[in-house]
Amino acid sequence: MVDIVISKYYESISNILEKSIKEELIKHHLNYKITEVPGVWEIPHEINRLSSLAGDRTEYIAVGILVKGETDHYEYISSSVSNGLINITIHKNVYIANCILNLTDIKQADSRAKTKGVESVNALIKIQTNKT
Repeated sequence: MVDIVISKYYESISNILEKSIKEELIKHHLNYKITEVPGVWEIPHEINRLSSLAGDRTEYIAVGILVKGETDHYEYISSSVSNGLINITIHKNVYIANCILNLTDIKQADSRAKTKGVESVNALIKIQTNKT
């Protein structure tokens, strides 16, 4: 089972990512569960919570979009979320495929959203293969 934790803050973009992830998981006969969170900031918390309840489930896909604004807020959130995800990976021995788009402009979303979801599933599959 793959847990997908997805921020719906930029819903039109996250829906594209979600669709491509689901299609790729189904193509590889992998079951999944989706949990929605309000923003990217909440993703590490939710994955940490789920991993505490999950038993032997150790694979997650973090899905969200960060867009650079006029302040440094983007850098702080991006860095904090990345650090949070890697800390969960290291300390809880779980794999988290990173499907969080860090964009300097919302116009970059279309081209990135079409490929990033598939890339995250393929990374997860590669990790699963390495475990066996």
